[in-house]
Amino acid sequence: MENSKTHNYYFKEKDGLPVLWTQGFIAFICLNVFIFLGFDVLLPTLTLYLESHGHSRDAIGRIFSFFMIAAIFMRIIAPKLVLIVRPFTLVRLGLFISSLAVASYYFAHSAGAASAARFFHGLGFGITSTILTALAAQTIPSSKMAQGMGFLGLGTILTLALGPSFGIWLKDSLGYYAMFLTVAGVYLGGLLWTMKMPAIKLESSNANRGKPKFVLISRKALIPSILLFLTGISISSMTIYLPLYFNEKGLSYSGLFFGLATTGIVFARLFSGRIHDRYGHKFTITPALICMFFANFLVTMIGGPVSLFIT
Repeated sequence: MENSKTHNYYFKEKDGLPVLWTQGFIAFICLNVFIFLGFDVLLPTLTLYLESHGHSRDAIGRIFSFFMIAAIFMRIIAPKLVLIVRPFTLVRLGLFISSLAVASYYFAHSAGAASAARFFHGLGFGITSTILTALAAQTIPSSKMAQGMGFLGLGTILTLALGPSFGIWLKDSLGYYAMFLTVAGVYLGGLLWTMKMPAIKLESSNANRGKPKFVLISRKALIPSILLFLTGISISSMTIYLPLYFNEKGLSYSGLFFGLATTGIVFARLFSGRIHDRYGHKFTITPALICMFFANFLVTMIGGPVSLFIT
């Protein structure tokens, strides 16, 4: 049982109804910004950095895959780790590992060194983002879960808008060394941010609940997981190779593309959570998948500002 101060920080009521916008929920949104800003700054720039050191596009794809392998691995073992270590301790450890991994990118010129740095970055990012989402979800009223998770993701989306452009500016203005140090500093900033947040326990880490049964794949989560996997392939492929594609076509639209895409996502998130809570997933997920399907084809037709804006 959390003390009164902790409870009031994360949970409040107004007119007998639970409130979504508590100090704790806002703090989690800000922490999400720290975590994903460091990730998004590297989306277009790390690809270009690796190419500048002679790595082929196939090699770059393999190097990037180590991040996802590590992140997925951490998501699988996270339920076990929170039974041993306090959740916020794991969040801080993940941020620290991510900071060290990003700083090491500058010295990782070989494929092996870059893969190792990318793997450790994935470990830190995976454990931090997984536990953060679980902690934040506990502070969201069940009647506003989709809306709350949508707003939580706004921090992620805003960094997707600002991160790539900011990363390209850092690379062009100050160089890769300053860029990697800045990203490492962002992760350390997130670590410091957690210091002012009161500790909160995950329900699964409550000793009074007994030992939870470990399930690798939940039947209820199977279909959403498949959808996320398929959309993740599309989005990750776009973010990794789009800067190279634009360079090949002689177009300098990378930053603008991410900015416009994120503007659309932010607009959708402002309404999609409330629509989902009221009408269900058929009125949100299905239209979103159709839009993504056509957008992938439109990318190949980008030749100027108008087609870029439409895509």
